[in-house]
Amino acid sequence: MSLGFKCIDIGLDKLEEAAAIHAASYPADHVSGSMGHDLIVEYYSGFLTGKNFFLGCVSEDSITELMGVVVFGKGMPLNITEFKSKNRSKLIKFFLSNPRVFFRFLLKRFAGYIQKSDRFDEAENIILSIVVRENVVGAGSFLMGLVDDYCATNNVCKLGLYVSCSNVRALNFYYKTGFKVRAFVSGQYYMEKNFRVSE
Repeated sequence: MSLGFKCIDIGLDKLEEAAAIHAASYPADHVSGSMGHDLIVEYYSGFLTGKNFFLGCVSEDSITELMGVVVFGKGMPLNITEFKSKNRSKLIKFFLSNPRVFFRFLLKRFAGYIQKSDRFDEAENIILSIVVRENVVGAGSFLMGLVDDYCATNNVCKLGLYVSCSNVRALNFYYKTGFKVRAFVSGQYYMEKNFRVSE
């Protein structure tokens, strides 16, 4: 079911647009949503290679405007570590110029040290991000369908993601699309969806 959308591969030509949708989809005090357009582009560019998939959707009526994106696959933690290492000075500058975001980041880190995190085995395949343009109905379901199709046809037995405990809208969406909470980790839920693997 197309839901009125078409799938496209995200490349360098669409990173600027993907970064704008990402920034608009997260609250102002969220690190990855507020770190500035150039850093978000840099962040996303690290997922254009390797074992990752960076897909977008466009309307069947207007195929030039990006409606949403999803990034998923293997090796997400390594890519994030590389981004942090490569952009350490830019991130420090960002935090110093955004004390509210920095304070929230520190609180989250502190909570992670004092709260007991659940032990769990993280799925090999992780959804890093799924974001859609505001007021676009059905794009999130379409993108999740692309991920489900990939997992079902490539014998992926489980798919994981992390979502903030306070992000009720995202939690509801993931519940409706078959994810279940498996663990609590530093103010986030780790959620998983299982797939039937053919013998």
